[in-house]
Amino acid sequence: MRSHQVIRALAREWGTKRTYVGAGCAGNGHGGACRNSTGIQWARGLVCLLAMQGLGLRDTLTGLVLPYAALELPLVVWFLHGVFRRIPRDLYRAARIDGCTPLQALRRVLLPLAIPGLATTAVLGFTFCWNEFLFALTLTTTERSRTVPVEIALFAGLHEVPWGEIAAAAIVATLPVIVVAAVFQRRIVAGLVAGATKG
Repeated sequence: MRSHQVIRALAREWGTKRTYVGAGCAGNGHGGACRNSTGIQWARGLVCLLAMQGLGLRDTLTGLVLPYAALELPLVVWFLHGVFRRIPRDLYRAARIDGCTPLQALRRVLLPLAIPGLATTAVLGFTFCWNEFLFALTLTTTERSRTVPVEIALFAGLHEVPWGEIAAAAIVATLPVIVVAAVFQRRIVAGLVAGATKG
């Protein structure tokens, strides 16, 4: 669980700042920075994957945190880009006139308005990392660093498949996602429908 918490924190921190700039809140851009950032982050994710073996990070939690954060960041940037673009720029200008720096305007004015979108993005990012299978299977070899999906997949034996144990483990593995979604339910709904209607 600690690795997933680190991943979500890193991705939200980097993604929020990048989309804040890419959405044009702090400048005259029209989203080009956001698109460039997304492509760059995908490339960084692939580089991290290739570097894990050379850095000796295979079969470690750190070796999962780095590629997970790199792969989740484009999702965060893409989703939060729309959230920040829906916030009127006049609010940012008013905060700057009142003496706020760009980061102060982000923290005191824009972030409170973006909380529903942040909550939705956090749940989506958590679900993505919790269910990811390919990198977890490739980068881990022992039980100390395997994730839940990989452990469930390895339940099957050579001559039999313990369907009962697999079903029970799958239900237990789903509970954290259900709990997180239930806690942020109202925020998720508000984030999904934000901007769908005018007025």
